[in-house]
Formats: sequence, C-alpha cells, structure tokens
Amino acid sequence: MGRIALDLNSLETEFAAKSAMIRSGRLKLAIVSDFDDTMFDVTKSMHRATEEIKGRRMGKAEVHELPPDEKMAVYTTAYTKYDHTLEPNFALIDFYKRMCDAGAHIIVVSARRENLREKTEEKLKKHSIKFKEVVLRPNEGYGGEPELEEWKAKMVEEIMKDYDEALLFEDMGYIIDHIMNRMKHKGIRYFLVKYPNEISEIR
Repeated sequence: MGRIALDLNSLETEFAAKSAMIRSGRLKLAIVSDFDDTMFDVTKSMHRATEEIKGRRMGKAEVHELPPDEKMAVYTTAYTKYDHTLEPNFALIDFYKRMCDAGAHIIVVSARRENLREKTEEKLKKHSIKFKEVVLRPNEGYGGEPELEEWKAKMVEEIMKDYDEALLFEDMGYIIDHIMNRMKHKGIRYFLVKYPNEISEIR
C-alpha cells in the first residue's frame, strides 16, 4: 500500500464533474469521517485530562496503552470537561461542507461512546457541519471486543450498503489498513489525516 499526498481542491474538482449525478441521487456518495484527530485535534484536551488524572501530560500513544478503565476516564474527561480546547481542522471541515453542498452525505464514525453523543453533535453543529449520521460505540466497555478497527470496519460495511462510493478519512493508519483488507466494496477511497494540513490517499 502506498501513500499519495492529497490536494483537497483537486479532489473536489474531480467530483464536481459528477455533481449532477450526486445531486439527482443517481450516484450516492458518502463522506465517512473519524472525529477526534481527524476533524478536530484533541492534543490540548488530552494533555489537560492526563495532567488532572495522572498528574502529568501524556501523549495519545501513552494514553492508548493505559488499562481500559483509566483510558476511559481520560477520554471522558478530555471530551467533556476540556471539549472547548479541541481545535478544528478547518481545511477538512470546509471541504466536507462544500461536498455536502454538492450532494454528498457526511457520516461520522467515531470510537467515542454513546454517552458523548450530545457533546459530539453539539461540536459538529457549532461548526455548521450538516451530518447525515453520527455513529458511536456502545457505552458498555471502551476496550475489549470487538477491537476498534474491527468495529469501525463493520460500521463502514453497513454504511456502504446504502452508497455507491465513499471517501473515508481517518487519522489511524492501522484502522485504514484493517478496513481496506476487510472491505470488498470497490467504491471506497481511503485518506490518512495528520493534523493540521497533511492528508494522503492510501492505495
């Protein structure tokens, strides 16, 4: 699998040629997007949450290795108490808005739990993101089975029953690899996002 640097303007121009088909519904196009560290950078919220809970700043990789209960406490604190520190990825959000105006549906698929739905949807609405659906993990258990990559793959598989094509944006390469290996749908294109302005197409 290779990576090709992406220019969002070029991608938008590519789909402009299909705009009539998208608007009429002859071509059903989905923008499937992760939330944290894709649409919004969570570095500051994670730092504040770990300072409060663990007594020091911890990076996202360190947090990921914490026991499930501690990890859940950090994420919950970061995404509720320090929600105001999330930094929008404006370039990507503006692209989503333009694609939505062209007829695409924005579907957010996030590892956040259901008890964070209100906060998550509020943030999307605050930035005028017209989402079709927000898919979150169940409240019971943050870690455990199914693992995140398998859960996301299943959600994308369900979504693609209703769409002809999709652009999938995600900040975790291993999740993209897992979805690509599992999915048989040929209409999905995959994009790795590194905040604030690096996006690569994975092929």
